[in-house]
Amino acid sequence: MRKTLLVFISTFLLCSSLHTYAEEGKQSSLKESMEQARIKEQQYDEKKMKRLANQLGIDIQGLNRKQAVQAILEAKKLKAITLREKQLLIKLGVSDRQKLAQELEQKQRQTLNEMALRLDVDITNLSNKEARELLKKLTEERRQAQLETLAARLQVDITGLEHKEAKEKLKQAIDLNKWQFVKETAQKLEVDIEGLAYQEALKLTKTELKKEQRKKLEQLAAQLHIRIKGLSNEEALELVKKAQK
Repeated sequence: MRKTLLVFISTFLLCSSLHTYAEEGKQSSLKESMEQARIKEQQYDEKKMKRLANQLGIDIQGLNRKQAVQAILEAKKLKAITLREKQLLIKLGVSDRQKLAQELEQKQRQTLNEMALRLDVDITNLSNKEARELLKKLTEERRQAQLETLAARLQVDITGLEHKEAKEKLKQAIDLNKWQFVKETAQKLEVDIEGLAYQEALKLTKTELKKEQRKKLEQLAAQLHIRIKGLSNEEALELVKKAQK
């Protein structure tokens, strides 16, 4: 009995050892495969970066991966600028960078002069940069003044609001006024717009308003003994005005 038990234990330990050895072998093989895959990927990246560097005409020898990537990105940006410059050279019909800079300066000046004319300000003695800053400031001031004028007309308080916030508040007020106007007009025309959205109510009210205008124009035309059949409301109105003179 003891002999049988010893044989069983020995066999079990041997099997366990073989299993452990097999598992370790598998893990070792997997690690080797993963390492080989990583090396191949790294080699592929290096080849790709070298190819890009050659295309861009830069040297990345001795740089680590991060430095090489940064150098390639910078070179790409410069190449893009150069291409843009070439396009501008062709478009503006000039031969070199210096002439291109002069041409662009003149174009910018022309645009600034047009803006200055609209804002009624003299920028004769200012550089392009100074003129641009002044015009930007004046444009912002004029926009703010326009907003404040509109706010006063709509009786809306925009004190302390940023430009964008003030615009949004005024837009809401204008929309509200439009809606109120449609409601009042519909009421006068005895048009039922209950439950309709703004656009639907506006369309229906416009249609009824045109019908009402047509009736009045036909009455006036009859009094003036003129024919307006086949004419639009606008054309009929012009004819009525001429006949009334």
